[in-house]
Amino acid sequence: MTDIAKDDSEKVVNELTGDMVRLIKSVTNTFYKIEESLIVDVLLKYPCLREDDIVDLLHLDKKQTRASLDLLKKDKLVKSITRGDKEDLGPNGGMLKFNYYFIK
Repeated sequence: MTDIAKDDSEKVVNELTGDMVRLIKSVTNTFYKIEESLIVDVLLKYPCLREDDIVDLLHLDKKQTRASLDLLKKDKLVKSITRGDKEDLGPNGGMLKFNYYFIK
């Protein structure tokens, strides 16, 4: 019986519920600039996006988007992972690395 209680307390949420989405939207709309709010809205719609895809979808400046993503990452609203894509080779034939952003 102790094992069951231990397992229940260690559950990890993999999906965002409707209440969580409303809370995230409310916080970003209240405390952040419009750019950060738009980025969060896009990341709530699409589960995981590359930085370039966010720039293309929102038609924002890449430098401003990166600054906004860094702020959201610092505040732990957004997480990121860096992955290399074999299809995208750099100018010297090396693998390019991309930052993927998501909300979890």
